[in-house]
Amino acid sequence: MRILILFSSGILVFSGCAKMKSLLPSAPNRNRNASSQSTPPTVRLANSDSGRIATVNPTARFVVVTFPFGGMPGTGQRLKVYRNGAKVAEVKVTGPQRHINTVADIISGEVQVNDEVRPD
Repeated sequence: MRILILFSSGILVFSGCAKMKSLLPSAPNRNRNASSQSTPPTVRLANSDSGRIATVNPTARFVVVTFPFGGMPGTGQRLKVYRNGAKVAEVKVTGPQRHINTVADIISGEVQVNDEVRPD
């Protein structure tokens, strides 16, 4: 009698596992040829010291600069402004600073929105 109960409980356990295995998604096909694989995306790390021009007021000669968290420069610091890798202007941080934004006066050059700002 014990053998019959043990045998029937074993069949129930193994049949439950077999049913669960059929519900699992199948493994991806790893036998692709190399020509069908796409190139992996490139990841460019952001420089924590660099920011971007968010707003420009050419009449009053000031800009609002957005920096990543932890990369905010101090008040009075001079920063260089780059467009397509070429230096186009220089700004001086005057404040106020709010969250990730700060205000800077334009010292020289012309500034546009999305120009890169970094200390040098």
